Amino acid sequence: MGDGGFAGGKVTLPFTFNGEMFTYGKVRFYVSGWVNVEGFDINVPTKFALMLLTDEAAWSFLEAVSNTPLRPWVKEELLSQAALKGLESARQVLDTYLRNAPNGKPRFYKSRDSLGVDLTDGLVGMRFWTSNDLEEVVSQLPENVYCEVENLHFNLNSALYAEISTQIEDFFKFASRLAAALPFLTYRRCRNCLKMYFSERSEAYRLLKEIDRDAAWRKARVAFWKRLDDEEVVEYAKGLIVSDGCGEVFYVTKDGQVFKLVYKGANMPDVVFRTYRTGKLPRHIVEVKDPKELKLVAKIVAKVSPDLSVVIAP
Repeated sequence: MGDGGFAGGKVTLPFTFNGEMFTYGKVRFYVSGWVNVEGFDINVPTKFALMLLTDEAAWSFLEAVSNTPLRPWVKEELLSQAALKGLESARQVLDTYLRNAPNGKPRFYKSRDSLGVDLTDGLVGMRFWTSNDLEEVVSQLPENVYCEVENLHFNLNSALYAEISTQIEDFFKFASRLAAALPFLTYRRCRNCLKMYFSERSEAYRLLKEIDRDAAWRKARVAFWKRLDDEEVVEYAKGLIVSDGCGEVFYVTKDGQVFKLVYKGANMPDVVFRTYRTGKLPRHIVEVKDPKELKLVAKIVAKVSPDLSVVIAP
């Protein structure tokens, strides 16, 4: 044992634990609000962890909660309630949650943290604002403790809610496609598409098809730019696309010619991505002659093609 330390970096002693701190003689070790329990991928409140040390039934409850299709913070709430009010009280709440679970079939739920309703099958979900005439209906719904949702920023009144309820499967599939596109979609375009669903269904599906196409393009563009930023050089049909990491983009042909993109407009990400997808060089390029720039491009190209880099800058 060294000065002020102990061999091996750990010690085993008969501590006293009250759910908030370990005590050994005059020494107190304060514990944060959560602990990790081996084999369980959820945060366990320290007060519940104390129950695990003394009550076998607590382990059964932890196992049951861990295996439920509930949001992580709901599982943590149940464990906290068990520690505060007892296992039986928490079991009753858990039973209610399981009884109201969607189990793969879409249904409406009350949103816990906002005014509105959630439509979910337990795997994906959408949130809608609600009008005052739905207040009583919403208040009677069970809470959504099952799934994170995307807010579609669309208002439902009692008439629309009733219409959806008669064709909930079809509407859920439609709205799910919108939710999937939402990161690449303006809320205005989303709302217009939803409005059309209730007035002219065929036109709504035509708009949705366009949205799917545009979202797929934008998603692929984001993935391309992430790869280009990470790797600095990406192969395409006619050669290589190179980024210097400082905002400049170059095109290298298979025979070693180097062109620089001089277009700096807002559509620049699309311009570069379009070349990657189609193989066609954009109009706004100039051939690079500056030895310093050629040397820079050659250094990056050498990562994937040492022979071509020699051609660029002998």
